[in-house]
Amino acid sequence: MSKTTNPYDDFVYPTYAFPQTHPDLLGVLATLFGLSTAPATHCRMLEMGCGTGGNLLPLAAAFPESHFVGVDYSGKQIETAQARASALGLKNLDFRHASIADIDASWGNFDYAICHGVYSWVPEPVQDAILRVCAENLGPHGIGYISYNTLPGWHLRGMVREMMCYHDTWHRDAAPGERVRHARSLLTFLAEATAAQQTPYSVQLRRELETLAQLPDSYIYHEHLEEYNAPVYFFEFEQRLRDRKLRFLGEAHFPSMIHQNLPENVRKGLQAVAPDLVQMEQYLDFVNNRTFRQSLLCHGDQKPDYNVTPDRLAGFLFQSPLKPQPAGQGDGFLLPNGQTLNTDQAPTRAALLALAEVWPGAATLEELHQRTGHSTAELAAALLGLYAAGGQGLLRIWRHLPRYAHRPGERPEVWPVVRRLAQEGAQVPSLRHETNNLEPLDRQLIPMLDGKRSRAQLRDLLLEAHRKGELNVNRDGKRVEDDHQARAVLNELLEQKLRRYADAAMLVA
Repeated sequence: MSKTTNPYDDFVYPTYAFPQTHPDLLGVLATLFGLSTAPATHCRMLEMGCGTGGNLLPLAAAFPESHFVGVDYSGKQIETAQARASALGLKNLDFRHASIADIDASWGNFDYAICHGVYSWVPEPVQDAILRVCAENLGPHGIGYISYNTLPGWHLRGMVREMMCYHDTWHRDAAPGERVRHARSLLTFLAEATAAQQTPYSVQLRRELETLAQLPDSYIYHEHLEEYNAPVYFFEFEQRLRDRKLRFLGEAHFPSMIHQNLPENVRKGLQAVAPDLVQMEQYLDFVNNRTFRQSLLCHGDQKPDYNVTPDRLAGFLFQSPLKPQPAGQGDGFLLPNGQTLNTDQAPTRAALLALAEVWPGAATLEELHQRTGHSTAELAAALLGLYAAGGQGLLRIWRHLPRYAHRPGERPEVWPVVRRLAQEGAQVPSLRHETNNLEPLDRQLIPMLDGKRSRAQLRDLLLEAHRKGELNVNRDGKRVEDDHQARAVLNELLEQKLRRYADAAMLVA
């Protein structure tokens, strides 16, 4: 493949903030496993397959004393990434148009090397180059991250891909968007053709088709219509690591490694057939029909300790997005997705109530002790249990959390990275490295939030946009024509938006 025929030049694959690749999270996990790593505030990080820079840009802006390097084979995507970095004035970020195979000793050593959404989608020589770079360019205590499609779960997904590739045979000369349209027409046909069937095949097939129907065209094109997509069993990937004198460290999603979360009979069965970590991970994939892994690795001479004890949480910061249920609706805690967590463990309940009080801030074990009266040992054990059960979805653990405003000020300022990227699309990062979806009003409002305007000025600008028809202020489904009423609606709406931006860590402190 030449650089002029790169499919990622023809059909750009958008990149966003991937929380699981954050150097602070990688450092937290390494610490839980008994290793020492560089802090996110002062590190060198390499991203192989950085695309348009959506993952590295917010990291570089959040950690100005660290240095970030992104490499991608798509010249078009690198041009976009470089333009974004230049517009934001980022001097600690270097985007390079090159093959991963071009990386050598002259690039220097890195504390973290990440490769998200690349390994399964490139030929074997490039896969080997990814592992070689981790072996040769990671520092002695460096941590690598590689995501990849895995078996047995990808067998069904691979079957659908093969059908789509066959159908695509007749449309290879068409434009990428047209090829995706034909692929989707096949999916529609398969869903309709099996609608009346209730066989295991038809049920699983329809479930997969429903998932694909919700995904963007760029995913269909690069996941299912590209030349390469090679899932592997975990044990095969782990052997490749060992061949490069690397070691599997763990998974970015900590709970996926915890077989204690499974029913007792399953746990006993796993313990009987899986005497070591590698076998346990492989059998967990068999049990869970896993399709995708986000594996951490380190040098082979590192000695992780997987007896994770609560004392390893010392010195961390903790956050939880869970909120106590409103009075009279129960004594559980609401997750952001609307589900409810119930617990009768006093230290866990106390910790979650305290973390809800400081949200969107964070607290140390000592601060939680002062708020709850429970010992730091009790609290650490409770928090480790939460993290093992739900990972970042229940508890966010930090070594170094970037500063952001917990409440909107009189002249609120949205993080410049968000203001810049909101001009391009509806998905923007936060200072917690989460991706947020914007509504049309957000994309109108956020450019105004530069720290120079008061709430009254912001409201008046929105009111003027409403008068011009550039913005519609509605109440009970009808456009508000009266200025006084529109002003009242806008006041309320502005406060709601500013609180949301603060909760999402998008406001500058």
